[in-house]
Amino acid sequence: MALRFTFIRILGPIQGSRVQTPKPTNPVGTRGIAGKHLYVPDAKKPKPFPYKTRNYNLFWQAIDKTTLRMDENSKLITVEGAHAIGKSQFAKDLAEDLGMVYVEYPRMDDIFINPYGYDYRKIAHMLPERTRPYDEKDFSRNPLGPVAGCADRMLIDLFKLKFYNHIFAIRHILNTGQGVVMEGSPFSDYAHFEAAFNQGWVDLETKKAYKLMLSRSLHHLLRPNLILYLDAPVDVVQKNIAARGNEWDKNSPVWTNKNYLNDIYTELKRNYLKKMQRYSRVLVYDWSEPGDAEVVVEDIENLNMDNIDYYDDQQCDWRFYNEEGASIVRYKYTNSNAVYDKMNCCSGLQELVTDADHIWFSTEEMIEFENVMYWIESARYHYGYNKKLGDKGFWMKDGIYHNFHNNDLFYFSRTYMPRSPPFLDQDPNGFDFEDVMALQKSGGHKPRHNRVALGY
Repeated sequence: MALRFTFIRILGPIQGSRVQTPKPTNPVGTRGIAGKHLYVPDAKKPKPFPYKTRNYNLFWQAIDKTTLRMDENSKLITVEGAHAIGKSQFAKDLAEDLGMVYVEYPRMDDIFINPYGYDYRKIAHMLPERTRPYDEKDFSRNPLGPVAGCADRMLIDLFKLKFYNHIFAIRHILNTGQGVVMEGSPFSDYAHFEAAFNQGWVDLETKKAYKLMLSRSLHHLLRPNLILYLDAPVDVVQKNIAARGNEWDKNSPVWTNKNYLNDIYTELKRNYLKKMQRYSRVLVYDWSEPGDAEVVVEDIENLNMDNIDYYDDQQCDWRFYNEEGASIVRYKYTNSNAVYDKMNCCSGLQELVTDADHIWFSTEEMIEFENVMYWIESARYHYGYNKKLGDKGFWMKDGIYHNFHNNDLFYFSRTYMPRSPPFLDQDPNGFDFEDVMALQKSGGHKPRHNRVALGY
């Protein structure tokens, strides 16, 4: 059985004072999280709101109640910890035991493979060198990359993915009442970024831009209800990575670097968890040998998640007080315009950090990038608006809202300009029109200059 540690603050009555019964902080549910064997769903609980296909506007805010769906299991749980110790399988098992949705750790595949299944790495040789795909495998082989700034751009992209996942997890909870178990967190991402910077893989100006992005974005999020940290020594982590037998992990300058791994784990355990336990419940486990998710479920069931003092910081982000408060928070994470504003808070830093050359692209690079991307059939328009790919019902879709769920993140991560026809009258250096003709024969289409601009 794995060793268990917990960071929980115990509040006792002041000597000589009268003990008072704690007041519930949520309008519903006064227990902790319950496993499958204890959880009894409310038969009167409304059906989940179809937030992926219907915009939550003022009309629905007035008639569709939020608190009626919320119960003791309407919680956000994040799973974090050391690499290669089985966090993903544990998170899946935990989500199943608690009847929650599992959200996997974000990967660069989420960016490089568009919603139609097209992998942009197929055309990497045609793109400007700095805009080419660079993923976790490339990072393992060479953290400095083939050109300057590869790690800078990848780490910032991964933070954005974690940020988006967190928004979508909150939205799922508030619209369905179902809890979420999520791997990774935007709140702890800084530890990974700082560790890479300490090894000289990230530029100082990029670090300034990253810190500014954190200050503009994290305050928009509700902190998780519970953080589960799975710990293991660096030697165990390196042994497990070597046992995976992946080609990109062999003699990796990343995974053989003990300073890099120590920097991550030390920061998470010494500062991050200590800071977060003021607002979230925190459980820490020694996971050198994989433990049993059912044992963790028992510990979770013993946590006090709802009966907390009215003015305590613990769980304060999820303290809605009444239906009006819950509906206001739900609106902020579901309404198309509100979510649009949150997603854009990670962009637009060019004017504030002008020296971060590693993460900005020049006009010439973007012209060349546009010229290539325009010949990709599935990249011609946003997802859901490609008639030749079978998409229908254009007039029934909210253009902005629809693309929150099915955005082409590769395009979005390379440029924040609205999509427009390529500059076909220019011939940027390195643009191979023979390759373009080959793309056209394999599914590309001739460019049209009346292209619909549904981008950000």
